Amino acid sequence: MKDSILIVEANHFDASERKEELEQLGFEPWLYPDIDEAKAHMDRIAPEACLIFASSLEEIAWNRLRAWDIRLSLPWIFIVEDWTSGQLAQAYSAGAHEVLQGSIPTEELAIRVRHWIELFRRIADGNPLELAYADLRMELKAKRVFRGEELIRLTVKEFELLRFLVKRAEQVCPRELILQEVWGYDFSTGTNVVDVYIRHLRKKIDKGHRHKLIHTVRGTGYVLR
Repeated sequence: MKDSILIVEANHFDASERKEELEQLGFEPWLYPDIDEAKAHMDRIAPEACLIFASSLEEIAWNRLRAWDIRLSLPWIFIVEDWTSGQLAQAYSAGAHEVLQGSIPTEELAIRVRHWIELFRRIADGNPLELAYADLRMELKAKRVFRGEELIRLTVKEFELLRFLVKRAEQVCPRELILQEVWGYDFSTGTNVVDVYIRHLRKKIDKGHRHKLIHTVRGTGYVLR
């Protein structure tokens, strides 16, 4: 079975030739013109790695990648023409696992991609593939959620928010912390996005169940208990 990989063309960078070469080297590559479109298809494809091609690191939308929590599930490899030390530090801070020169031969790139895929598989063997609390269960790889036997369909951001709460079950999570960790905001913007998404989650997770899992801590935030 071929390893499925996402290829993202940042700022109209043309990676079609690389896609064909990686396909010839045994991968199943999926090419997308920007990060948001790739993210929208992530659940369907379930890739083993993500490659982002760009002219420079300066062109990458780091805030969106931080909000996506890119470190968690698969290796992120950036292939760019040039960068500064500051841009490189920003890339690794945002979650990049490797930054490579655009001139790297495709055969070497394939070797590095396979190395990262294998490394993540070994790490996954020692980590749970599921999170659970009470009768709530999250399949992290498949991005599926169950309450009892009922399959609950969540958006990507709803899944990320619920994962955040489940990992901190019975701990009060302040709105500011949720904004920072789930949306990548480093400061309070006055937005009510957390409250809006909590309402969405409650309708999907708690509606029809006698025991409610998501609770409001007035003036502070939310807790799963």
